[in-house]
Amino acid sequence: MSEHHPAGERGDPGSPQSRNELILQHEVLRTTAENLELRERIESLEEQLKKLNGIIRNSVIKVDLDAESEQNTSIQPELTAIIRKKDRQYLGMFEYQKEDEVKILRQLILELKPKVAFAELPGLPAYILFMCIRYTDYMNDDEKVRSLLTNGIGMIKKIIYKKSELNVSVLWLSNILRLLHTLKQYSGDAVFQKENTQKQNEQCLKNFDLAEYRQVLSDLAVWVYTVSARVLKICLKYHPIVPVFLRLLRWRA
Repeated sequence: MSEHHPAGERGDPGSPQSRNELILQHEVLRTTAENLELRERIESLEEQLKKLNGIIRNSVIKVDLDAESEQNTSIQPELTAIIRKKDRQYLGMFEYQKEDEVKILRQLILELKPKVAFAELPGLPAYILFMCIRYTDYMNDDEKVRSLLTNGIGMIKKIIYKKSELNVSVLWLSNILRLLHTLKQYSGDAVFQKENTQKQNEQCLKNFDLAEYRQVLSDLAVWVYTVSARVLKICLKYHPIVPVFLRLLRWRA
């Protein structure tokens, strides 16, 4: 006689049949989760597709309207007026307030790095100082021009003393000479106007004679040159290549 198990009785959990049922249940659950995830992605993509279709449709309408507008514009008579700018007359002045003088000089002299200055227009600090001088001359403010030149010369001496570096000395030697020659060129003295253009002669100083300050700048240039030569001598004395170079010269001689 064959034995029958009750209908509700489960098989042995360790039997192959039970393991297969567990694996099957796991696969069903995984497949169901993947299907749900795919459905959500499909719904999200469908929503994005609807938005893109709307954008494309609006873009097509806009292009059609722009094309129609251009066509209508080409049919209408030309109504756009041309605006022409008049030639501007540059006075070559730098307007500034008395309370800004120290700030301008600090930025232009004390805080100017040689590396930055050498990358700009040669003599740019000197030209800016001269533009300030021209403004004080235009305003006929002798107190302002005296303060500007006195403080500027003082700051140049200060930076030379403070740094004692060759590049700083060379930078300000070149700018002092540039400012000195520019003051001569635009002084109004006939001896310095021979090579000026008519426009340059029109821009000469009208109210101030700065001959004494030109002499001060000349003396300052000599002093800066002396400092530069002394600094250069020290640099050459302790540079390792100089003794080798001198021995090479003696050997060739």
